[in-house]
Amino acid sequence: MEDPTSNHHKQPEPVHPPSEIEETAIALAILDPDEVKKHFQTLQSLKSHPFEFELHLINTARDWQISLEECRRLWEQYSHSTKSISQSMEFWEKGILGGVKRMGGIIIFLSQFSLLFGVLLFVSEADKRQREARNQAWQVINSIKPAEITASAGRIEALDSLNRGCAEENSPPWKLSPKMWQEWRKISFIRGFYAECVNLTGLNLRGAQLATIQLPWSQLEQVNLENATLDQANLQFADLQSANLIRSRLHQTNLNGANLTNAHLSKALLIGARLRNANLFKADLSLADLIGVDLRGANLINADLYGTNLKRAIYDQQTQPFEKLQDYLQNAGAYFIDTKEKTRANLIQANLSGVDLSATNLREANLTGANLRNTVLKNAQLENAILTKANLRGANFTDASLNSDTNFTHSLYDDAMAENFPPNWRSLLAQGNAYKIEPQQNLSGADLRGADLQNANLSHSILKKATLAKADLRGTNFSGADLTQANVKGALYDVTTKIPSQFTVLFEQTAYNLDYNANLAGADLAGLTLKNANLVMSNLIKANLDKTDLQGSNLFGANLSQATLQQAVIKQVNLMNANLTEAQLQGANLTETSLVGANLEQANLDQTILKDADLTGASLQGAKGLSLGGIKEARNWQRAKFDPDFLQQLEDRPNTTSP
Repeated sequence: MEDPTSNHHKQPEPVHPPSEIEETAIALAILDPDEVKKHFQTLQSLKSHPFEFELHLINTARDWQISLEECRRLWEQYSHSTKSISQSMEFWEKGILGGVKRMGGIIIFLSQFSLLFGVLLFVSEADKRQREARNQAWQVINSIKPAEITASAGRIEALDSLNRGCAEENSPPWKLSPKMWQEWRKISFIRGFYAECVNLTGLNLRGAQLATIQLPWSQLEQVNLENATLDQANLQFADLQSANLIRSRLHQTNLNGANLTNAHLSKALLIGARLRNANLFKADLSLADLIGVDLRGANLINADLYGTNLKRAIYDQQTQPFEKLQDYLQNAGAYFIDTKEKTRANLIQANLSGVDLSATNLREANLTGANLRNTVLKNAQLENAILTKANLRGANFTDASLNSDTNFTHSLYDDAMAENFPPNWRSLLAQGNAYKIEPQQNLSGADLRGADLQNANLSHSILKKATLAKADLRGTNFSGADLTQANVKGALYDVTTKIPSQFTVLFEQTAYNLDYNANLAGADLAGLTLKNANLVMSNLIKANLDKTDLQGSNLFGANLSQATLQQAVIKQVNLMNANLTEAQLQGANLTETSLVGANLEQANLDQTILKDADLTGASLQGAKGLSLGGIKEARNWQRAKFDPDFLQQLEDRPNTTSP
């Protein structure tokens, strides 16, 4: 009897790289025939609804872990069959699947030469198949109006499909080294199996919701992604020259090796993004948030860093121009971590929460009191490192290199961290009297001074005589806990902190309540992260808020007279009717902050950033360090009150911004 796969191999097939076809064969081989039947019957019912049909086809390909082109090809085989359903499924299982497996074998191992003629036929029609698949993907993108943000799921899949050629070209198949793969790719026969990179230059995706999209190595020059959401997207090695990313969200986005030359990233949110070895030559990063960004090896030559928030960013000697940037980055709150040298890094009380430090050399590093919450330390070298009182909750130590001198004295950990900690070194936690932050713990007399216990669950724990002074207890659950004689002086708490009723007075008398109408006069809150805090009408007279992050907080009517806020981040804060007389605001960032009706008389505004701040009705009479260009960067400065001589200079000066 004739091999049932012979006709199959004479028909044009979609083109895949060896690695993808091998994966396709495996994925299809384990499919349940009933599941295949169910999916294809659904597609049959959607034939009169093209958009819904396309989305279901995309989702089916994703569920089966095969390409969209392959899924469409198999659907066509099913829908055009003249046999009964049962015969079709038998043909499917014995015929098409067998062909896919053998096809995968021929490409991966080049050993089944009897099928070579069929493979050459597939290659000969590859361009046609690629064009059809691309046209279909473009139709999905164009069918979704920019305003219909909720429909972006189909757009994401379509863009992923269009970009597959780039990913395939640059991803070596299984067990092939990148160098060997580059040699293979030069062979015309092999090259015939690959789609070329689709050029997405100038694509308008303004405001699109593209979180988690996979576009590595993509060609995205001059693409418009203003106000787009790209959280946790994969854009490594993407070409984003001159791209518009103004106000875009790129939280934890992978931009390693990306080309961002002349890219517009003003006011973009790049918190926790990976920019390792990225090219940011002449990029506009003004007023952008680069908190916790990995800038190791990045090119920042001639980049605009005006008002850029670089707190907790990490850099090394390969960050360029290193000689010019090192002092600036250090003063901005960034951390120097060099993976190539034994630097004995000084990271005392460093806030590296959520940063990816995989395979980083931290031998003999001093991480005393460091915040390593949810930090990735996979394969990191931590021999002789000092992690005394470090916050390790949620940290990932998988395959980290430790030794008997790695010091975990009084560090904080939890179940999530313990699950990803080298089993053979767990004794170090016990030897260092590390504190497990979980319910029903005995923490009598524990030294938790200044600890970050935000949202920790310590319900029914024993905390007799524990020291919690200056600890961050916002959101902490103390339900049923014993806090007898505990020291909570200067600790931070709010309405979300669950405090047993018998200990409420203890907190009210000695801790800082970060809530509406709080009394924080003279409080030392320097360097803390108080984002989105509700401090309406609060008393902050003479409070120390130097380098404090208050972004998004509500300080309506707050009294901040004589408070120090030097280099504080006060972006997008509500300071309407606030009292800031004689406040020290040198170098503070008040971008997009509302100062409507605020009193800034006698305040020091030397090098203060007022970009797009609203000065309607604000009083700046007697204020020091005022800059003509800086004031004109604010909105409604004409409605503010100034000293007569300074007002005259403002009116005489052309309406230009400071350099």
